[in-house]
Amino acid sequence: LDAPAHKVNYWGEPDQPLDYTTMADTAAITAEAAIDPGPPAILRIVGDRVTAREIAAIAGDVAGTPFSLERLGSLDDLAALIAREREQHPEAENETFPRFQQLQYTHNMQSGRGTLAPLDNGRYDLKLTSVRDLLVANARMLQSS
Repeated sequence: LDAPAHKVNYWGEPDQPLDYTTMADTAAITAEAAIDPGPPAILRIVGDRVTAREIAAIAGDVAGTPFSLERLGSLDDLAALIAREREQHPEAENETFPRFQQLQYTHNMQSGRGTLAPLDNGRYDLKLTSVRDLLVANARMLQSS
């Protein structure tokens, strides 16, 4: 989300569902799992699942001004960027969260590989933060740009 430019950037396709969960919600889920007498070995919970196209619509609605979509390239373009980044910065292998790894995360999300299924969202009685909730709470950021 590029608030100053009123754009939502994406790689690949704008209708790829993306899973989002806030850090606060992740902490609440973790706390529930910690006191759960029988949590599953793998717990799959997401705050919201939306596409880049939906994020643009939500941001535009919240800000009161349209947000456009900007395709940064194909998934193959992103994979090539990751390879170049890794090759040009071998020292980054020792960093905690290097740029190439951030791009790999983006690739997994934009390709659908990061989509969780099946979801366990009904396991705990939690009100998770939607993308709309998050943007409404930060509406000033969207409108001041």
